[in-house]
Amino acid sequence: GVTTVLVNYPLAPAASMDQIVTSCRKALQFIHRNLVAYNGDPVKIYVVGHSAGGHLAAMLASLNVQPLYEDLVQGVCALSGLFNLIPIHLSNLNESLRLDKDTARRNSPTQLLPLKKCAVLLAVGAEETAEFKAQSQELFTQWRRELKSIQHLVLPGLNHFSILGSLCDSTSPLHHAVCTMMKI
Repeated sequence: GVTTVLVNYPLAPAASMDQIVTSCRKALQFIHRNLVAYNGDPVKIYVVGHSAGGHLAAMLASLNVQPLYEDLVQGVCALSGLFNLIPIHLSNLNESLRLDKDTARRNSPTQLLPLKKCAVLLAVGAEETAEFKAQSQELFTQWRRELKSIQHLVLPGLNHFSILGSLCDSTSPLHHAVCTMMKI
């Protein structure tokens, strides 16, 4: 009973972070307008993303990105994302991303307010790098002040890649949490 839409987006360095986020926002608006044609319910949109997609999913749960569509996203599951891009703009990763401080801040969910009615599930594998775990915790700490429904899972034995298998495993805590959030 779930209509699934897979969204692609332009990649850095060909696209800027602002362009990537705008592309995802426009995709979400397109999905909302057209979901009925695919047997979907436009008032029950949930966004799931992993790694860079986890960052983008969190951005779509941000009031700064979706101010005119506050009720559009019912829930977000952000897996293994980086949610504070400010340190990245000072690292060698910035060669591809081309972030300046303002762009990094503008595209960091930790620096933005969440959509008040959006449920948020953050998940990271316990075997991931310290930075992924810290950034997931940081976003949880920031947004739990604003949200009624936010959950943070650190999943034992999982790493940056195996967490995706857990999402599809009907016996896993992650799968259960996503289904609970979606009320299915």
